[in-house]
Amino acid sequence: IDLDRISVGNPIVEIADLYYFYVILGEKDPKMVERFMGFSYETAVKFFDMFLQYYYEGKEEAFLCKVKEKAACLCYVRMINKIHKNPALSEEDRKQLEDYLEKVERLSL
Repeated sequence: IDLDRISVGNPIVEIADLYYFYVILGEKDPKMVERFMGFSYETAVKFFDMFLQYYYEGKEEAFLCKVKEKAACLCYVRMINKIHKNPALSEEDRKQLEDYLEKVERLSL
């Protein structure tokens, strides 16, 4: 059990962690999910969607989309923070930062 980020509060923190592993991890390279999780990226995304439907049983699709947007925003901020910890940013790092910042801006509107 991963207890390093255990918290009490809004479940979006935990949902964002799941979103990272099941959706964001494979956005650029779907094979990464297969290597890390042992199943396809498509299966991972379906699993996350099914998890949300089960966790928020009876909620409308618009509500579930808002939860996904919040989870994604938290994940992209986390990725920005991770990249910024690197003392020497590569050109690829800079491109990723720009991409993540654009996504955070779009999701924050």
